[in-house]
Amino acid sequence: CESFQVPGLPSLCPDLFCEGCKYSHLCDGTCGFCSPMTTTTTTCYSANLWGNDECDNSAVLCDVLFCPTCDKNGWCDKTCGYCTISTTSTLSTSATRTSTST
Repeated sequence: CESFQVPGLPSLCPDLFCEGCKYSHLCDGTCGFCSPMTTTTTTCYSANLWGNDECDNSAVLCDVLFCPTCDKNGWCDKTCGYCTISTTSTLSTSATRTSTST
């Protein structure tokens, strides 16, 4: 697509790659037809940092010692059913096309 962008010459994007043109969507990123898109992925990670046996034996303390707002939060997340949320965002300016077939 970059080969169609010659400095000093008019861009071929509006004539060849626009919506409805013969080569529509072929060079959306290069021609600037795309808006930046942010993709956010949220992961729930659950582990027993204190150790499985220790946490399993202390499960009755989940709500008072290991809860997300408690002093020892994160120590027994797996046993207590809590998880640490990790969010990753990715910014992309390239075109994405999704196809579904049945």
